[in-house]
Amino acid sequence: PGMFMEPGYATREARIEYSSERLRLLYVGITRARESLIITWNTGRRKEARMALPLEALHAILEEKNAAA
Repeated sequence: PGMFMEPGYATREARIEYSSERLRLLYVGITRARESLIITWNTGRRKEARMALPLEALHAILEEKNAAA
């Protein structure tokens, strides 16, 4: 018996894997930065220029930290 997957399963899994790898690289960059760290992002072709959710959360944390300093 073969394993049946729903349509788009492989594509969704590939996007999840790609996103996971990008988050791992972000973590490595954050944890290895010694003096400063510059994070950029691509808004793509969409008219809506919005950060990815993990970057929005990171931005909020950094703003709170800077406000407390």
